[in-house]
Amino acid sequence: MDLNLNLKTLFTIFALLFCQSQSQVATVNLDKVMSLGWKFDGEDIIFYFNCEIKKLGWCGIGFGATMDHTDMIILQSDGSSITAKDTHSYTQEQPIIDTSLGGNNNIKLESSSVINGLLTAAIRRPLNTKDTLDNILYRNIETDFCFAYDDRAGFKYHRQNYGSGKIKFGTTQEESYFIKDGRYSAEPYDHHSKAMSVLWIGFVNLGAMIARYLKWWKFWFYLHLVLNSIVIGITMFSVYKIYEENSKKEYSSNYWQRLHSIIGLAIASLLVWQGVLGFISRIFISAKKSAISISLIRQIHHIIGWAMILLSAYNVISGWNLYNDNNLFIMIFLYFVVLILYVFLEFRIQILNFFKIIEVSSSPKNKKKEEAIFINNNKLNYNQIYKIIVNENKEWSFYNQYLLDVSKYIKNHPGGSNLIKSTIGQDIGKYIHGCSSIGEEYNSFTHPKYVYSQINSLIICDLGIEERVFKPLNSNQPAENIVWTVKSRHLIGENIYKLILENSNWEVIIPEGLSWMGKSYLVYGEYNGKPISRYYSHLSCDLQAWKQEIIQNQYSCSRLDKRNRNSRQISLYFKHYPKGKMTSYLKNLINGDNLKIVGPMGPGLMLDKSATGSYLAFAGGTGLLPFMDLIFSIWRNKLEDFTLYLYVSFSNEKEAIALDILKVMQTKYPSSFKLIISISKSHLMTPEMLERWTDLYKIQQTWICGPSGFNEWAYKMLRNRCYPHKKIIIL
Repeated sequence: MDLNLNLKTLFTIFALLFCQSQSQVATVNLDKVMSLGWKFDGEDIIFYFNCEIKKLGWCGIGFGATMDHTDMIILQSDGSSITAKDTHSYTQEQPIIDTSLGGNNNIKLESSSVINGLLTAAIRRPLNTKDTLDNILYRNIETDFCFAYDDRAGFKYHRQNYGSGKIKFGTTQEESYFIKDGRYSAEPYDHHSKAMSVLWIGFVNLGAMIARYLKWWKFWFYLHLVLNSIVIGITMFSVYKIYEENSKKEYSSNYWQRLHSIIGLAIASLLVWQGVLGFISRIFISAKKSAISISLIRQIHHIIGWAMILLSAYNVISGWNLYNDNNLFIMIFLYFVVLILYVFLEFRIQILNFFKIIEVSSSPKNKKKEEAIFINNNKLNYNQIYKIIVNENKEWSFYNQYLLDVSKYIKNHPGGSNLIKSTIGQDIGKYIHGCSSIGEEYNSFTHPKYVYSQINSLIICDLGIEERVFKPLNSNQPAENIVWTVKSRHLIGENIYKLILENSNWEVIIPEGLSWMGKSYLVYGEYNGKPISRYYSHLSCDLQAWKQEIIQNQYSCSRLDKRNRNSRQISLYFKHYPKGKMTSYLKNLINGDNLKIVGPMGPGLMLDKSATGSYLAFAGGTGLLPFMDLIFSIWRNKLEDFTLYLYVSFSNEKEAIALDILKVMQTKYPSSFKLIISISKSHLMTPEMLERWTDLYKIQQTWICGPSGFNEWAYKMLRNRCYPHKKIIIL
């Protein structure tokens, strides 16, 4: 005898030899773990169980094709003894002891043992128990048969450890057989489990991370598309194969299996919709549909995506737990690794975004490095950089104090490439910070927090802030990080306020030249405990002092406020909107509160010191403020051969600011300052009026500053008359 024979084989041989003298024992292997022998003793049948269940576990047989309405015998080991149970199963749930159902216990445990994880037992049972819960067993007649086992403590679900087929309880070995039918095959399920684990732990989460954290990378969309297309294709094929496999079975599942299948089918359905939504969003982007519709589709796309990731995580883990928990620990570990990676990436961008940290790479890529060196060495200002953008077709934009290369992000922008293209050469900070939007909607854009971390990858160089506006007195505090104290607040129009801010360490001056005009402050506030930021116009001239000069020149000027600010104060003008986060924050500030302001910064009006010719400005409401320093220079006769055409619109006279100053300017400088005032909620200017009012094609530059809808109206009117896009600057 081969010494390497295992205990199972030895037991089978022993059982055969031991029983041979009384009656021949027939034995069949049900699978690699469990075998069953039997012999007939008069009107009884004695079953010989042989199952490798470790120390704790159970095994059982049933006289039916499935667990539906099936007579079953269960053996359970607690490590020291074996219990035999005569049971009946109505569904795929746990079988019930016959005596609990009004039947009788018709089996007898004659012998049993558990040695080195091998359960052996002999069970006696009448062929006909005359119990309605028991099947009648016959000699030498083929009958339906099923079996199951599990090697865990307690009477737990058997997972994939089960099978069914046809068995013949023959009186001899030659007459006996067990034919495992096609109702059960572990192979398709094993392939399905492995494929779904690789796809939904690996591919799907990698695709999600790329879409969320690497959207600045020009290839992100294509990799995201490839990964998710593979997931869709293989998942749908695998689900179909499992459905096909299940359709071959006379098999009913238990509650947890049904739930697993339902969730799997739900994921498959969501996958189809996810692909459709992704396809539709790309069509909408290519067709330049509205940003609102694109944003809505993308939001639904994101929600479905995250829902599928969570559902798939549950289904992968529950699937391995149901059918084969040998790999369950590995699956949980892999998901733990994925979770740690998500936490790390999310924590990093949330820290950057919460504090709005911008990281300028110390080792940018070669092209960006060369461009940054060229700009810094030549000390190029915004106007000079803008000319490079126009003349060399550079796909650059400005943001805060930075110059960005958006070329690789154009096709990847969630709102469509047309939105990014329309901001080339412009300051995109007003859209990122939620001050404005593109299009005819008056509501400003909102961007998710991760946008701030994506901007880091687009930076070419730091252009700095306009430091000439502030002169340090007795402080080493950097000019880009000044904290101001609220001195007073004044209502100067309907819902329009002026904050007087003071800092004793700095003197506010009016620099020489024009390049500093029209720039913005980045004002930081707080809303519901979260930091917010918005652009507000920098204004160096003192409107109250200006009004006094007007009166001294014998012009009438109403609303004169004699409280002129001193040289250590700045004025911040804002219009309060009831639902506005930042304007509500500013309105609620009281004297003595601190306010962090960075700037002035950004491109502003982008005028050279030697600027001459004709210029056009469209201003809506407080959008007039960026032009007031330029108008003040005209008042002081600091500009030669310079003409400004100004169209200013107020919804009503109560909201009109600096109206007296503008009217006096129009009277005193009719050739240098040409003015149209519209006090109406509708636009009075038409393309035809514009051409009659100005020699449009000799206009050097046109600025537009106002609410989003106002900006879009002015822009379209200019383009309607074929005025060049490159000459239009939206502030």
